[in-house]
Amino acid sequence: MTNKKTNFAFKELCTEAIQLKAINYSHAEDIFKIYSDYEVMRFTDSTIHSCIEDSIRYIKRLQYKQRKREIICWGIFLKNSNKLIGTVAIHTINRKHFFASLSIILDKNYWNRGISTEALGLVVKYAFEELKLNRLEAQVFVEQKASSRVFEKLGFQREARLRQNFLIEGKFEDSFLYSILSPIKL
Repeated sequence: MTNKKTNFAFKELCTEAIQLKAINYSHAEDIFKIYSDYEVMRFTDSTIHSCIEDSIRYIKRLQYKQRKREIICWGIFLKNSNKLIGTVAIHTINRKHFFASLSIILDKNYWNRGISTEALGLVVKYAFEELKLNRLEAQVFVEQKASSRVFEKLGFQREARLRQNFLIEGKFEDSFLYSILSPIKL
């Protein structure tokens, strides 16, 4: 394992239907539309944006964390479009033990179209092949059945039920911990 080299360079990723690209200030209105939507943000650990300035601060903080190599975050775009419809990220990156966490937030107008599965599939492949990570994790609120199905479709296994680890609307809620191991063993 000591020969594994982790390359944390940002890289655009794409399929026939979507592109994962860098987020910049020109996307602030799209970020605001998504991150101010209660239904979208309810079961995330992100703060709901109440004004466009919140979204601008979010982009600034995201760019800072990417420069520090604490996160790799992509905007999700329909192919050949500059309209951001979501975000997908590799975060909580542990370089010593070669694992990280994943998260995705998608505009509700694009739910149930396979976009989350497609975007996460690209990121999982990138994490294993390019970053040489060994393990990826995701936490899903137990009531988010669609999110659980996405991770299960991608081959993630449910490892545990984490009791009362989310504080949602003043009440502690459980989440499922999902993980997948790299098929690439070096």
